[in-house]
Amino acid sequence: MQTKKKSSTAERSEKKTQLKRYNLTLPESCSERIAIIRDRTEASSDSEVVRRAIKLYERIVTGDLVLTPAARGRDKPDEDGVVIVEELAS
Repeated sequence: MQTKKKSSTAERSEKKTQLKRYNLTLPESCSERIAIIRDRTEASSDSEVVRRAIKLYERIVTGDLVLTPAARGRDKPDEDGVVIVEELAS
C-alpha cells in the first residue's frame, strides 16, 4: 500500500505561523518614519518594518543585544548615534 505524499505547498502551509491582524493608529510622523525605514531596508511592506522592529526591541529588552552610544572615531553610528557593539548568542 502506498501512502500519499503531501505536496510541498501543503507542507509549507502547515509550517506557517498563525497570524493575528492588528489595527494601529499612529501619528503621521511615525508613518513617515516607517516609510523611510521601509525604503532604506527594502522591506516589502510597513508590516514587515514593524515586525522587524518588534524583534529588535525584544532582543534589546531581553538582553540578547547590547547597544551603546557610538565612540568617536570607532564604529559608525546610526542617525541616533547608536552602534551595535555586541550580539549575544541566542
